[in-house]
Amino acid sequence: MTLQSSLLPVLDSARTLLDTFGLRQTRVIVRSRTWSSGEIQVGTAAVVDLELAPRPKVKGLAGDPVLEVGPITPEHTTGGYTPAQLNPDDAPGFEYVYVCVGRDGVERPYKLGKMTTTRSFRYMLELQSLGRVVPF
Repeated sequence: MTLQSSLLPVLDSARTLLDTFGLRQTRVIVRSRTWSSGEIQVGTAAVVDLELAPRPKVKGLAGDPVLEVGPITPEHTTGGYTPAQLNPDDAPGFEYVYVCVGRDGVERPYKLGKMTTTRSFRYMLELQSLGRVVPF
């Protein structure tokens, strides 16, 4: 067992406390769809939601064009996430989107712009809005 693997559950527990006290209210969901035909938007979609828990800190306001999300705990023996869960590989008939739900309860779609893994104990995400309409 390494120092990192022994500390990750402790960090995860500390981040869960922030949820318990209601300090992180934005839900972050990785929503994936697998289309029955093997082609996106054709056939029937099987939808799977992966809600990040504990809730990560979200910098930015509901509807902002870019959100900074994290820290997210890397995978460990009792939880956390792998890079493949946060940034799934492309496959025929497969698509994914991030959905952020703020205090107003509105689901807003985002795409992953960048995932940073420069520190041992966290992942950071930059999400770019898919639903924001900019006037011309």
